[in-house]
Amino acid sequence: MPRPVDKGTTYVPGLDGLRTLAVAVVILYHLNVGGVPGGLLGVGVFFTLSGYLITANLMRSRDRRGNFGLKTFWLRRFRRLAPAMIVTVIAVLILTTTLDRGAFTDRVGEALSTFFYVNNWHTIVSEASYFDNFAGPGPLDHMWSLSVEEQFYLVWPLVLLALTVLLRNRRGLVALVTVALAAASFALMWVLADPASDTTRVYEGTDTRAGGLLLGAALAVWLSARRSAGRSTEVSRPAAAVLGLVGVAGILALVILVDRDSMFLYHGGIALLTVAAGCAILAVLRVDGVWSRIFGCLPMRWLGERSYGIYLWHMPVIAFLPAGWLTDHLIASAVITVGISVILAALSWTLFEDPIRRHGVVAPVKNWLAQWRHDRAVPVAAQGRLRRYAGAGAGVVMTAVLAIGAPAVLADPDGATATASGKGGGAAGQGMELEDNGPAVADPAVTPADGTALMSCTRVIHVGDSTSLGIFNPDMLPDPADVGENRYLEHGAGEVVTSVFGGRNTTEGFEDYPSAVDSVAELLGQGQPDGTCWVIATGVNDAANISAGANYDEEQRIRMMLDQLKGQRVMWSNTKTRLDTGHWDNANMVKFNEVLARVTKDYPDVVVWDWASEVSEHMDWFLDGDDVHYNAEGNAARGRLLAAALANAFPADGADGADGADGADGDTGQPGGRIVHSGL
Repeated sequence: MPRPVDKGTTYVPGLDGLRTLAVAVVILYHLNVGGVPGGLLGVGVFFTLSGYLITANLMRSRDRRGNFGLKTFWLRRFRRLAPAMIVTVIAVLILTTTLDRGAFTDRVGEALSTFFYVNNWHTIVSEASYFDNFAGPGPLDHMWSLSVEEQFYLVWPLVLLALTVLLRNRRGLVALVTVALAAASFALMWVLADPASDTTRVYEGTDTRAGGLLLGAALAVWLSARRSAGRSTEVSRPAAAVLGLVGVAGILALVILVDRDSMFLYHGGIALLTVAAGCAILAVLRVDGVWSRIFGCLPMRWLGERSYGIYLWHMPVIAFLPAGWLTDHLIASAVITVGISVILAALSWTLFEDPIRRHGVVAPVKNWLAQWRHDRAVPVAAQGRLRRYAGAGAGVVMTAVLAIGAPAVLADPDGATATASGKGGGAAGQGMELEDNGPAVADPAVTPADGTALMSCTRVIHVGDSTSLGIFNPDMLPDPADVGENRYLEHGAGEVVTSVFGGRNTTEGFEDYPSAVDSVAELLGQGQPDGTCWVIATGVNDAANISAGANYDEEQRIRMMLDQLKGQRVMWSNTKTRLDTGHWDNANMVKFNEVLARVTKDYPDVVVWDWASEVSEHMDWFLDGDDVHYNAEGNAARGRLLAAALANAFPADGADGADGADGADGDTGQPGGRIVHSGL
């Protein structure tokens, strides 16, 4: 924590060092740096530290004054947390209007929920997913944790007051009851976590995350009980060394070994993290111990004092980096993110946060209102302080807008609006949907080169998930001319229709986006001309959903799609990822591919494009750190190979699948299940 304003409160530098560790792993996680799949657990360390610190302050207040001083406590929490949050949100709204206008409406809702500290419940009620692998990071996605903490700060002091009264200030009993409340929270987390559904409700719920804060609070009450009994609140030096080793090693082990999709997180993992964080806190409280010296050294302490601001600013920096650039330039992205976040946090702390924390904001505002209403004389110091606050806040906002916006423009001057949080962006480097500009029709400028295989398809309808978005998004390609429509047209298609949305799969939609089956039903209802060919590019999310326990298995999903496309010419792409853990593990893709190859044999004129084999020779086409979607080179190659494979599947001359097609020709009534390749 920052050095206390209250001179009677002991400052423990090592606690700030623990904050540095926590914010470091969170940033690494949000940057998709390999080796820290559980970096989101850094937030749990923050929770335990916060529970300990605020409860320790409350208990000290009771020892000194005989009460918790709740009015002062809540005012100080507001002064410490609100100013930096407000300037961050204002800067994000300004950046959104210039770099990501399409997301402005959503961002306003997120901003309002952040201002009122209900962002976590706003996310839960709106059924948005913190873990959506395809939607990408939003600049305010991390504000849920501030809401959880602020809600805890509001309710916990009242609960603690009730416990001390009911238990007659027997602090050992208060600590035990607090541990029981924490256990109840962890138990609720265990019960509500469902491998077959999204876990955002469990991850962000105040009730399910209170356990981490409560165990920290229980530690503070227990130490307070020892202090009030005249006993030492420091463990021995050898015990501190062992506790620090257990705590720090436990935190790092969980961060390195536990994947964010693992049910172990909710079935004891976060509880273990909390215990590890508690051990680390006890270790650094021994001020002459080795862990106190490590975490209390100047760099760790300095960063820890500003860790709140670093945490606030790092997510907007990441979210507004250009789509694809984030993962294709990971080292540069990390340097930019850390550099800008630390600079903004330092400026905000020095010019804005610390002055308000020390001198307050209520009195200057009251005096200003008094002058405005009654023209009373206002103390010069109060007037100057309020002006300095306003000027410093505005300066931080404008500095942030320039510092965060500049990399987006410099890295991608022609497509700066395709940020990581907007269409075409995200952790996956992809967006959520394509703009509907109607079917792409044959362009005289797009002509096949000599020797190009031509297809018999007069219309191509491409139905896909987020792995197809990069094929048709000019911002996600080396050259805008590489868009998938042009590739299909070059191979002889008369026109191209796309139905591509992120997050969806064959039988389930995502948020407001329809499932692929529903989109196909709608398109069939519109009537399609003879000569139409369908490209189905779903399966990645199906395999992941099945791994998570979804209702329909692979065969049911595939048949639901193909039963309604009977009599149509269909090419279905199989799937591949570069992952070996989690629901998107390539082993799950292999299983889907095997079922796809078997089931399609029952459907005449359905062929399978063996994309998995073709991309296996070019694993560098995957986005680093994402490993499900593709970088710009991969998107361009996939569009090129896809169109060539379709021409081989249903050639213009009606010959047997040329240049890599195995099996019968593409005329109606031929056996299904043929495997086709691009032949390139």
